[in-house]
Amino acid sequence: MDEVTWLNVITVLIALGGVVVAVLSWVVSRGSRSEARRSADAAEVSAKAAQDSAREAAAIAAIERDREHDRLGPGPVTGIALELEPNPRDSGLPETLFGTITVPRDYRVRAVAVRGNSSAPIGLDLLLHAGRPYRFAIEQMHPNRTEPVAEYVLFRFWPPAEIDDVDTWQCPCDRPQADGDNRPGHWEWRAPVEYRRPPTQVFVLR
Repeated sequence: MDEVTWLNVITVLIALGGVVVAVLSWVVSRGSRSEARRSADAAEVSAKAAQDSAREAAAIAAIERDREHDRLGPGPVTGIALELEPNPRDSGLPETLFGTITVPRDYRVRAVAVRGNSSAPIGLDLLLHAGRPYRFAIEQMHPNRTEPVAEYVLFRFWPPAEIDDVDTWQCPCDRPQADGDNRPGHWEWRAPVEYRRPPTQVFVLR
């Protein structure tokens, strides 16, 4: 085999070696891209799982806060114990309709008597103590009225303030914690004023 032939053989072998190297590089590169894609997919799956776990944990925490909010509240609306306080007989003066409520724990409270879009403040202690009955005037009723004007009493409750001489506590939810005339209550009652004056007994002398 002459020198030219050897040179041609060597040239072919070098070219084939280049092709082999190129093929191997392509295979390695493809494998790296596949591995990178798998890693990216795994990272995306992990991120989505973390987001789902965070949302689930937040939902559970919100449920627990709402449960604690309900537990700390005054409970379901209870009826007001109503009593009409009479005035001297034949005086013609209005009588006073009183209500009484009792709460399960200490609360700050504000209350108004409501009819339609109108309301009137009720003189109730700012701080109510647990288990103690509180009597308050709702309205004055003229002797010729059989039913009160007020349709319901709106009570707004808040946890005690630090300045109150009681053990303070807080609700973990994000509802308003501080009381105020124009602030929504942390808890609210709409207690209906359901009272009807007893009919006047007429005695006929025979």
